[in-house]
Amino acid sequence: GKKPVKPVNQETQMTKNIWIMESSDPHWGWHSKEFVIDNGKSGSALRFLGMDEAVIEMMRHAKLFENGKIPVHCFVMNDDPTQGNHFQIQQQTHPHKMPYALIEDELRKRLDLARTAQAADFVKIFKETCVFVLHQLQVRGEAWVQDQMEQLLERHLEPNIDFFDALLTRSRQSGLIIRGVSNFAETPCKYDGRDIGFINYGTGNHFGNTVNNELTEGRVYAKILRSLLLSRPNWANQKQLLETFVKAPLYSNQFIGWGTIHAPGKYEWGLEFRDAPTRLTSWGDTLLGAVRNDEKRGNYSRIFEGRVTLKTCGDKHFCGFVRTSHTLYHMAPPGTHTDSFGERGFPPNNTGVSFIGLPVDGPDSGPVLVRALLYDQIKKYFENPYDFNWEEFLPNPVL
Repeated sequence: GKKPVKPVNQETQMTKNIWIMESSDPHWGWHSKEFVIDNGKSGSALRFLGMDEAVIEMMRHAKLFENGKIPVHCFVMNDDPTQGNHFQIQQQTHPHKMPYALIEDELRKRLDLARTAQAADFVKIFKETCVFVLHQLQVRGEAWVQDQMEQLLERHLEPNIDFFDALLTRSRQSGLIIRGVSNFAETPCKYDGRDIGFINYGTGNHFGNTVNNELTEGRVYAKILRSLLLSRPNWANQKQLLETFVKAPLYSNQFIGWGTIHAPGKYEWGLEFRDAPTRLTSWGDTLLGAVRNDEKRGNYSRIFEGRVTLKTCGDKHFCGFVRTSHTLYHMAPPGTHTDSFGERGFPPNNTGVSFIGLPVDGPDSGPVLVRALLYDQIKKYFENPYDFNWEEFLPNPVL
């Protein structure tokens, strides 16, 4: 008789993916930075979270940082971590910025309500007042660049060290190999400032123009993150390894990083991370100029020949993706909402965070997956938290 047909294990048939989390243009200190309010699942917390921090918190709610569950292998912040101060930001006030007298009147009304409120109502009034005051601080922005950087450290890096720890642990346990451009050097010097890592922090034109391009910011964040990770059990005494894993690539004073990523014995993808696209031909298609420019420039990095390369950028505040036969282009969504400059006729910002899934066996083995969590979806989650299905959203990570 015929042998019984062995049922196909759909899970093992699916292509495993290398997942890259893309963040760009959070603009810490800018009044148009987008936030959602985290009341905490218990209702006790009260924080304004940026887009990156909100998505990381969603992962934390799902306990993805425990027991190697995190599906993400790489993190990139492409452009403008901070707002800087070179656009006369005091002239660009937020429409929700209230005059001082109105704030004083509003607080007086709330105080009058609180004086006669029952205990439960008092807590509600106090919490709503906290949100009101914090919101007014947010929409005023922060012009002092040092405070912008400290906000990034205190609100992005320090509270999320468990995320970065889990991500690097996942990448290491998965056996992924990331090779910066220095690994391909044909010179005696095996150092290259453009080397990429599993975590990459860029620097932006806003900060650069503020300090006359005499300083970049990404390397400050990368250095502090490495120091924070050294205090974690998984990374104690691993300074040299962390210097390979956590990077802030620079080509002169511009964020440009080159390298490759692959699992042992699997396809080696090219990677390029940069602050902005090389060309802009149309605000209706913010990646078209880069695609056309690449056809003229060829293999300018000298390491992308014969391999499909993912090139990511930010700067223009419009999430997008283009695929050609040899290159994948992705512009990450921004961490800000549309401001008065955008209202001159530009398309509105599609604010949020994105993820790119590269099939570990190469471009012919399965689809390249592009996922985005945009502001409306993130806000909906924090208004009424639910069990977000990360396995479906970022399927089949390399384990």
